[in-house]
Formats: sequence, structure tokens, C-alpha cells
Amino acid sequence: MPLDGLSVHALKNELAERLTNARVVKIFQPWSDTIILHLRSGDRSEKLLVSAFPEFPSAHLTRLQPENPLQAPMFAMVLRKHLEPARLLRVDQVGLDRILHFVFEAFDEDGRRTERTLVAELTGRSANVVLVDTPRAQIIDALRRGESAGRTMLPGAPYEPPPAPEEGRLSFDIDAPVLLRHVRLAASPERLAGILMQRLEGFSPFAAEECLLRAGYSPKTVRGDLDVDELQPVVDAALDVAARVRDGRIAPTLFRKGGRLDCWILPPHAEGVEVLRQSPSISEVADEAFAARHLDARLGRERRQLAKLLRRHLKRAERKLDERLRERREAEEAERYRHWGDLLTANLYRIPSRAESVDVPDYLQDNAPVRIPLDPRLSAVQNAQAYYKRYQRARRAAAELERLVRDARMEADYLAQVLVSVELAESEDDLAEIVQELRDQGLLPPGGSDRKRKSKRREEPSRPLRFVSSDGHTIWVGRNNRQNERLTLRTARPHDLWFHAKDIPGSHVILRADGPVSDEALREAAVLAAYYSKARSSGNVPVDFVERRHVRKPAGAPLGYVIYDHHRTIYVTPTDELVARLRPSDEALDSGDT
Repeated sequence: MPLDGLSVHALKNELAERLTNARVVKIFQPWSDTIILHLRSGDRSEKLLVSAFPEFPSAHLTRLQPENPLQAPMFAMVLRKHLEPARLLRVDQVGLDRILHFVFEAFDEDGRRTERTLVAELTGRSANVVLVDTPRAQIIDALRRGESAGRTMLPGAPYEPPPAPEEGRLSFDIDAPVLLRHVRLAASPERLAGILMQRLEGFSPFAAEECLLRAGYSPKTVRGDLDVDELQPVVDAALDVAARVRDGRIAPTLFRKGGRLDCWILPPHAEGVEVLRQSPSISEVADEAFAARHLDARLGRERRQLAKLLRRHLKRAERKLDERLRERREAEEAERYRHWGDLLTANLYRIPSRAESVDVPDYLQDNAPVRIPLDPRLSAVQNAQAYYKRYQRARRAAAELERLVRDARMEADYLAQVLVSVELAESEDDLAEIVQELRDQGLLPPGGSDRKRKSKRREEPSRPLRFVSSDGHTIWVGRNNRQNERLTLRTARPHDLWFHAKDIPGSHVILRADGPVSDEALREAAVLAAYYSKARSSGNVPVDFVERRHVRKPAGAPLGYVIYDHHRTIYVTPTDELVARLRPSDEALDSGDT
């Protein structure tokens, strides 16, 4: 979220109300930057998520149920030792800074009551979570150890809070004349948003710009743009936002901007913002935005790792294909080698010793001279014999090289297809299935018992995406090679239509041909084939389509590899809007259809 002191204040109030006096039951660390505390108060259970995720640090109530590592990380083990079953005494905020203190009543190693403070430093890329021995103000452990902004984050070191904001910032209780004087005395070129952010504690750039928008001005307005009497709406807007947060009169809002989910304490007015919904709970909208942003980051990281591996294998496969093609070209020269051997044999008397080449008449070309390269280390007879040997070797290799070229090309095409599947993966399950496929193909080491996380393998195979055309035809899209092969070779019927981006790695698409198929349905299925391919961002993409009965898998071909004939080609431009309209829900291929 545009995390500022105002948002943290709202979170603090909500967490204090819901969690005070609750006891810690369990502690997990599902990801390297995030911990989840399970707390219980009477018959009510809550889960507190505290994350130092740089793009979205947060501390809020969560409904997420992530998988946890089989082996708990060290920080989680330390928290369990000191906080299970501690009781939460209070939640404090450091001024209006982005720092929360969760103060627990716990027991020391001798069984005596003491206090432990879990500090959530929600400070962007320097965010951290620190467990502190409260009476000693000493670090027990930190999620991120090391040196940070001149502070030592190591067990046993004194806990020092992050550098405090500059002195002189105004708090919630400031009145309008004081703030107006600060704004009025600012330099003419200063941006008003910057003035508010510098003068008001807890205000971020986002909050300051929102105040200007609420006052009816551009976020880029500078002090010199406004007369003194025009500054009052800005001051009123800023004080209204502060008062709403202070009094709890907020309207937590989930919104999308720049394709990413986010949230704030009030409905934003910024340009390009799509407000999705409001909630009485700031934790609820923070949880939804955090889940989406954290998933995007995890997917991006896993995609990059898999893509790096696949590009390495693909480069190796392409080198192998180039070598096989070179060998095949050489094999295609077999007849020429035999002919040169014949010409040398017929003209032995013309060949001087140690010659590097010789011109002899070619009886197949009306005795026109032809130049034949020679090995100067060999005699004329030996050169002729060398060409005969090359001829025999090339002849023997020709048939085998055809197979090797075909196999090398299929391997390169397969890897290119897997790479596209990785780039188009929409969930961790999608990537997990690709990882398993790569293990099955020997491109990754076996997972087995050394997997970091508990296995949630499906008893049934995963299913393709399901869409519905404008006139009601079902369209399926494979998300990886396993799905592509099963969809095309097992699910599709002989007269169903099969689509694939022409000569471009991408998904197999099946249009169920229940009755006549309209041109519009053909176009929509082709758009899906282009969208779920490497050409997603391209225009005028060629897409081949053909009845399923004309699609087949060559013997020995890798997973998802097919060939086809009797096809036609249609040109389409994929769009997000059309794809969203065709997809009725997140439902996948119904088990009854397989």
C-alpha cells in the first residue's frame, strides 16, 4: 500500500482492538520475509501477518493459508521459543512513524515473567522484523541480520530504532492557522505536496497528493501557483484527512493502479486509479493487496529462475541443432566426394606432388575444368582414396543424421515451448507443474523428500483453462505441455478444431465443434491461441487451425509436440479485453469432459 504513518496508525488501532490479551498459539514463517502468528482469545482465533516484503511491508490480520516449510527457518524457531504462548499486552506506534511495537508478556528461561517486543519496521526496502528483550532493549534476533543504516541488527546488540523523522513536523493536533502559516511561508517554487509531507507527521507523498486532489488542485501544484487565500482548501483537506485517521473515520479502500492492487485508508482520487471496493477493515484490504503483490513477486522470482535454466538448455539445444545441420550439409556432399575421387583416379598423371589443388576436366560437364582441393601431405592416389572414404562415411551418416536433425529440432522446439509456458504461468501451481515436467524430462534433479515445502500434489492432473465463445462454443486452452498433450490427443474429438500460433511457441487451443462453428467463434479461438503464445504482445499474429483428426504426434517426440496438415491460417490481434470477456470464471476443464 502507499504505506505511511496514517495507514500504520489505522492498522495499529485495528490490531490493538482485535488482538490485545490474545495468546500466541503457533508461529510460522511461510516465506523468507514474512511471519504469521496464530493467536487465540477465548473462543476467537486470529492470524497476524507481519512482513518485511520490500514492495509491501505490512502488519495486518490475514486469511491467507500459505504452505509452510517442512523445516522451520531459524527466525521462526527463535520466535516460537520466546513468544509461544506469550500474551499480547499492547500495540504501540512510534509517533506517526511506520513502526509498530507488539509488546508481549512472556517468560524467560528461568520461568519468570518478562516482556518481549516484536518490532515491525515497515519502512519500505529497509523493512525488518526484530524481536527485542524489552527490559534490556537488546536484540534477541532479527529477520534480516547485519548492518542497516548504521544500526547493528544482530543477536545481543542493543536495539536502536530507525532514524527518527526530522524535527519540527506537526502532529494530528495541529490547528489550521499554524499549518496555514507553514504553507504560506514556503518558498514559491516548492511543490505543495512536498510541503505537506515535510511539515505533517505521518504523511507520505501519496497522502500529500491526495490532499491536493481533494482541495481541487493538481498534485504538481507549487506554492507560487496559489494566492494566500487559495491555500486554505489545501490546509482544510490535510487537516480533514488527519482528523479522519485520528478519530477512526476511515474508509479502507482496495484499488488498482498501473495494473497492481493497492489500498489506502480513504478512497483515492489520483488519476489512473480504479477503485475496486471499500471495507470496514483496513486489514481486509491490506491482506488482499499484499497477497496479490507478494504472489506477483514470488512468481516473478520463480519465473526468472526457471527461464534462466531453460535458456541455458535451449542455447545448448540450438548449438546441437546447428552442428547436426552442418553435418547433414556435409553428408549431402557425398556424391560430390565420390565424383572427385573418380576424377582424381582418371587424372593421376596430371597431379603434381604436394599440390593443394588441381584443375582437371569434368566429363559430366563437357570436360569443363573443375578445381579439386587436395591434401598436400598425401599422394594423388591417397587423395582419391580419401575422397572415397569421405563418400562412404557421408553415405552411412545421411540416414542417421536425418533422425538426429529431427530430434535436435524437436528438443529445441520443446524447450522454447516450455519457456513460453513459464512466462505465461499465472499461479504457483502452474509453475510447480512445469517444474515437475522438467524433473520428469531430466532437466531438473528429482524433488523427492528434499523438497522444501509440503507436497500438495493433486490426485488428478491439472486442467486447461475454459472459455466460452460469443455463440456458446466451449474453448479450452492448455497451460503447459502436459495439458497440451492431454487436451489435443485425449480430450479433443476428431472433428473439434485445433488452433496454434503459426511457427510460434504457444498453447494448444481446442474449439469444441458441437454443431456449426461461426466465423466469430473461429476468430475468438484464434485470439486465445495468439494470446497464450510468445506473440501475446504482437499484432496481426498468424494462427493455424485444423480439425483435430489432422493433428498427430511423431514417434519419439517430446511431451506436447505435434505435427499437422490440411490447415488454414487466420490473422488476429490478441487483446486482454476479449480474453477477459470469453472467460466465464476461473473454472477449468470439467472432469466429466475428460
